[in-house]
Amino acid sequence: MRHLTEQVLNLNVLYVFTLIMSYLIGSIPFGLVIAKLVGIKDIRSHGSGNIGATNVLRVAGKTLGLITLSLDMLKGIIVVILVKRLIADDVILKLSMIAVIVGHIFPVWLKGKGGKGVATALASFLAYNYILGIIGIIAWLITFCATRISSLSAIIAFALLPVVTLMFLPNDGSFITILFVSSIVIIKHRSNITRLLNGTEGKIDVRTKSSH
Repeated sequence: MRHLTEQVLNLNVLYVFTLIMSYLIGSIPFGLVIAKLVGIKDIRSHGSGNIGATNVLRVAGKTLGLITLSLDMLKGIIVVILVKRLIADDVILKLSMIAVIVGHIFPVWLKGKGGKGVATALASFLAYNYILGIIGIIAWLITFCATRISSLSAIIAFALLPVVTLMFLPNDGSFITILFVSSIVIIKHRSNITRLLNGTEGKIDVRTKSSH
């Protein structure tokens, strides 16, 4: 009995450690760090004030924007793949996916003021279930190619993903997980939604300079 209790305790410690590490990995503010490396003291004082790839692209150029995008996506992919392979627990996998995305949006290092979670969430979904991730990315790309509006692309993609989950994923809690994450991402775009309704939301020029 004592041995069993110790095993359960060790597992619980491992699970808590996994969730904390997932959150901390998500909290790494790559956009802020990359901008500082090229002489931009605080990316939050420029453009939209966001630390995500879209604002880095606008302020620092296409190359740095793409680097930020790649690193933000990598956070989600690394966490999901590692938890999948090292911890055989689907609940912890879902919670870890939520943790890394929440970490990006509400990073401890920046007093909870992070990005909007689009890249990290889409990458996490891709690693979690490739059908879900591919559909989300395609929805984003189609909308962006048609409108050049990053925020609208994200809103449409994340509004679609819970429906896709119901259609293609098993009834194992995936829907609740995807709905929760999608809701947070869309809520983080509330100021963008206001500008979209007012017709004042900015578009992205794909010819943006390639360096700061």
